Amino acid sequence: MWMLPRGDWGVYEHAAPIDHFDLAGEVERWSGVATAGQVTTEPATLGTYAASSTKAEEKS
Repeated sequence: MWMLPRGDWGVYEHAAPIDHFDLAGEVERWSGVATAGQVTTEPATLGTYAASSTKAEEKS
């Protein structure tokens, strides 16, 4: 909800619904669907990000 403007919340503005999540169904639905990101097989680690961020900050 935080990505939607408050005016678009509708009936959910003052509600706390809990919906069933079908993980297997979502995996099937989204498998093979191209998304806006680059798929990488390298694991993301905080150490790698933190090291690259520190280097970038040192350069500026």
